[in-house]
This record gives sequence, structure tokens and C-alpha cells, in this order.
Amino acid sequence: MIQKLTTLVLALCLFANAYAQDLSSKIPQEAIGVISFNFENYNKKIDFSKIKQSTWFKEFDKNIAAQNPESYDIISKMYKNPAELGVNLAPRSYGVAEFLKGDFYTISYLVAISDAKKFEKAMKKELANSKTAPDKKIIKKGNDKIAMLNDFGAVIWNEQYASVVAIIGDDKRINFDFSYGDSLYQQKMDKRREEFKQMKKTELKLKLDNLNITQDKSIQNNQNFQLFQAQVYDIGIWINVDKVTDMYVRQVSPMMQNGAMAGLFGRMSVGSFQHNFFNFNQGEITLDSHTYMDEKL
Repeated sequence: MIQKLTTLVLALCLFANAYAQDLSSKIPQEAIGVISFNFENYNKKIDFSKIKQSTWFKEFDKNIAAQNPESYDIISKMYKNPAELGVNLAPRSYGVAEFLKGDFYTISYLVAISDAKKFEKAMKKELANSKTAPDKKIIKKGNDKIAMLNDFGAVIWNEQYASVVAIIGDDKRINFDFSYGDSLYQQKMDKRREEFKQMKKTELKLKLDNLNITQDKSIQNNQNFQLFQAQVYDIGIWINVDKVTDMYVRQVSPMMQNGAMAGLFGRMSVGSFQHNFFNFNQGEITLDSHTYMDEKL
């Protein structure tokens, strides 16, 4: 799921063709990671008409069609002709990861809207053709509109921007406290899986209810993120190492959370951030990485 979404976002950002507001003010300060695509910068370096004719792009398009047969029409338009959907992905668009609780985290993608009527028309068509959407109708909530793509994913938008939101959760570890020798093992697993699904639905509802953040809760207040944004790059990845470590400890083993190893990881990562910058230059891709650690460490 993550790989598919990441691939889609790369496509969206590479083939955008217009300019719009910066959307970083919409990113919550609790984000554990942000991928920033600086179209305004690399648009000057890449001839997209040639890329669309390349073998790798045709193979990429073929894979998108195979992975997303129900949504291929709307997804392919986003990277082939985003203006047709009223989507605007420049000067920058963002992929955001946010840890929730337990084994859940949110993957969301922020894009600017240039024509809300076009976008809504496209979403209506998407819902009408979808086999996974729990509701074929667009939900209105204040100034926002919501299209539920499935039980764990949705698109929410208004006149200015859209956010594609997915709740990610891995149920492979939900049996950590079960014994395989238990005669009721399967019944317990079935119950735990159903509880897991309901929790994901609840987390999606909570995320949609709290998507429009106020300025004081925006990541723009994070000084390290401000430093990241001030750099020149084509694609940038900002990581809050402290929050990622916390997520890792919780997901690798629930039994580890109260142990000495968890405490060690926590102390080493407090106040730490990672920056990775990718730049395209004359057929080459350069990577520049920076690690920032708390002065006390």
C-alpha cells in the first residue's frame, strides 16, 4: 500500500504543470516525515514531453493500470493531464506520514486545487465506478467535501486544496499475546482482526474530523522544518527521528516499549532530525544528507 501511494505521489509531482500556493501550513506539527516535491525548481530541468514517450514511463503507466484497475482513469489523469482534473501540484506538493497509535499511522498527500468544479466532477465519476466505496455520495462538511474511497481511505477537498488520506495498519503482530496452543486461537484471531478493522475506521473518521489545522498546530512552527524548507532541492525528505523511533519501538515489539532498549533508543533520538535532498543535474541525481541532533547529546 505504501509503495503504491509513494509511486503515485512521485508521478503526481513529476507531471504537474501549473503554479499554486505552498501547502506546508496544512501539515500537522505531529508529522513524523514529509516528502516535499519542489516542482518549481526541477520543472526547469526536465522535458516532460520526452519522459512521457520513454519506455520506463510506459511501463510505469502499465503498472498503475494493473495495480489500480478501478481507479486508473482518475489516477492516470493526475500524472498525464492534471489540469483536466483541476489539480495543481506546484510550486510544492507534499506527502506526509503521521503516527497515530498502536500499529496505525496516516499517509496523506496534499495537492492544490485549481478548479474545484472539475475536481468534484472527477470524484463523482470515481465514486460511481468504485466497487470499494462505502458511500457513492460526496459528503459535505462545512467548506469541505469528502469522498470515501474505501473503509480506510478518503479524499477531502475544498476550493484551495485536496488531501488524499489513508490509514495504514499492519495486523501481522496482533497475535503477539496469543498462544498457538490455545484451542480458541482462531476465534480470538478473528475477533482481534475485526476489532483492528473497526479501529482503523475510527482513526480515519478522527483524522478527517481534524484535518483542518490551525496555524499554531502547523509544522511551520518547527524550526528544523523551517531550515529544511529554506534549502534548494528538487525532492526533499524531512524526518523527525524522535517520532519515527517511537513508532518503531511500538511496532517492532509491544514488549519492548517498557524495556531498557526502548529507553536507550528514546534517549538517543530526542530532538533529532534527518534531511535528505535530491537534485537532478544534467542526467545525474545527487543526494545530500544532513543529521541534526540535540546539543545535549
